[in-house]
Amino acid sequence: MTRDFDILLFGKRERRRKPVSTSYQKEALARAHHKCQRCHRQLGAVWHIHHKDGNPSNNRLGNLRVLCPTCHAEVEHEKRIERKKRYYIEPITGRRIPEGYYIEPLTGRLVRKKKEEISW
Repeated sequence: MTRDFDILLFGKRERRRKPVSTSYQKEALARAHHKCQRCHRQLGAVWHIHHKDGNPSNNRLGNLRVLCPTCHAEVEHEKRIERKKRYYIEPITGRRIPEGYYIEPLTGRLVRKKKEEISW
């Protein structure tokens, strides 16, 4: 069963984006003293709101960061790179193997490693 802010897409749970209210945006900008919270440059007319925990439906003030467009793009790129590190490519079949899993030699099934077997 999915919650109101979740939808099921290709078997994966995707979070629906809830818009950040204008008052929260203004409060976050005031808390940041109209500066980017990453590079500390003065913000002009264009600035972005970033969700620290990556959950677009979590619009609590403590979860919001004010970033310049350049820093926001860099943070999102770093997140994508980090997500890619959570699996490896199996050399024979080219399959993506999630961290903590391996391919069973006889059946070719994806199997979760036991806690003591996980080495990376």
